Amino acid sequence: MKQIDHRIGAFYRYSVNANKEFYIKERTAADLHVDDVFEFVDFTSSAIGQQCLYAKMRENKGCPSFEIDEALAAQCESDSALALKLEKSLRLLANAYTVVVLFAEQLPGVSSTRLFWYRVLRFVPALSLLLMVAFGFQWAIFLLIASVVANAIIHYSNKTSLLPFEESIPQLKALVKCAQQLTKEPQLAELTSGSNETINSLRFIEKTSGLFRMERLLQSDLALVAWLATEFLKIFFLTEPYLFYSTIEQVKVHQKSIINLYLLVGKLDVVLSVAQLRKHAHTCKPELTSDTRLSFHNIYHPLIENCTSNSLAIQSKSILITGSNMSGKSTFIRTVGINLLLAQNLKTCFADRFEASRHWCIDSMITVADDMQQQKSLFMQEVSVVKSMLDQSAEGGHVFLLDELFKGTNTIERIAAAKAVLRQLVKHDNIVLVSTHDVELTELLNKEYELYHFCESFIDHQIVFDYRLKGGQLTDFNALKILESCGYAHEIMADAYQTTQQLRSYN
Repeated sequence: MKQIDHRIGAFYRYSVNANKEFYIKERTAADLHVDDVFEFVDFTSSAIGQQCLYAKMRENKGCPSFEIDEALAAQCESDSALALKLEKSLRLLANAYTVVVLFAEQLPGVSSTRLFWYRVLRFVPALSLLLMVAFGFQWAIFLLIASVVANAIIHYSNKTSLLPFEESIPQLKALVKCAQQLTKEPQLAELTSGSNETINSLRFIEKTSGLFRMERLLQSDLALVAWLATEFLKIFFLTEPYLFYSTIEQVKVHQKSIINLYLLVGKLDVVLSVAQLRKHAHTCKPELTSDTRLSFHNIYHPLIENCTSNSLAIQSKSILITGSNMSGKSTFIRTVGINLLLAQNLKTCFADRFEASRHWCIDSMITVADDMQQQKSLFMQEVSVVKSMLDQSAEGGHVFLLDELFKGTNTIERIAAAKAVLRQLVKHDNIVLVSTHDVELTELLNKEYELYHFCESFIDHQIVFDYRLKGGQLTDFNALKILESCGYAHEIMADAYQTTQQLRSYN
């Protein structure tokens, strides 16, 4: 599984720090390959849109950020000219990944006393020069030298504070410009209502952003002589520290406006991205229904080429799936999980039809391993995750996605523990989708779980998987045939078959 660019996850990290309970857990994001799916569904035009889309995809409880505007999405789907025009404006922010820093991280500060002295020191060198040239005061040269040296020390001591904002401040100006263009579009009147006041409150950035933009240009494009001349002027008038801290103080005052403008642009870009996704892939819009708790027709995984689709309706019981390795159990569970996540967050599913009776919170344990740093074995990791699920299950309204419960321990205790846990998890209006190789669980849990399975066939001694979900209990066990088809020695296979017969006779 790929890891998303650190910059794209910046708004998500800010959001999850503020409202952790509203987002899926890291293990669930890894289980469902959310980062890979994000790359597939991402049609955004701006960095801010990317950041908002990624955070939106990881929401789990309710809607802490914004809803998808279906009317605007439909308009963008049908009106290509409008979509292209909006995308052009949003591309002004194609690399604006650091605007989020202005409200997501602690900003540097300076006391009002120090800012006052910066304001005074800006004019001391010029005053000294005036006294020396116009009035002939020879002593003024010492004041000139002392003030320039002091300004130089202040100038360079503040360089490290300024460097992180060389991108974010100019990008904030670009955000304001982009928002101004968007407010002129009559089709966005409802979305941008009240934005002009927010934009006006941030006009201070137009005066100060040039300082940060010039710093970057001088480091990359202009000649050394021009850089030296400009640097001397900035020291002489103490321009850099004074404007920097003045700007940061203004940013602190107007952080709420910055967040509002950020979300305005991000929401629009996400809606445009969803509209483009619906045009480029076979999708459907989810529906609320009272007929079934969760149902879908011809659901498929977007990352699997020529993926086999499956259908299922979950009503009173949860789902227990058996089958051999590679038959499709885990992929099916992931497919349900990622489509449920997209249904609830982006109002878009990879299926012909997708229905749910309510908003479901998603939790999973599909891929789990031992933790060497925490000195936790595989079994202890499983115990810890399942315990957290049991604690959450009392809230109700969860969909738990599980693959091979307690595989880190012996068969008898694994089956006993899994049966008890799975029976408890389905209470309080929760849904469980679990895969297992332990067919004994099908007999123990047939009152709480509908039984389904995946199976394979052998054609000309070759394994053929059809990846079709089938109702009922698995009756054909083909693990030894798979070993045989992979070329295991005859004596090994004969021994295995004989042992199988002995074990079955004991039962």
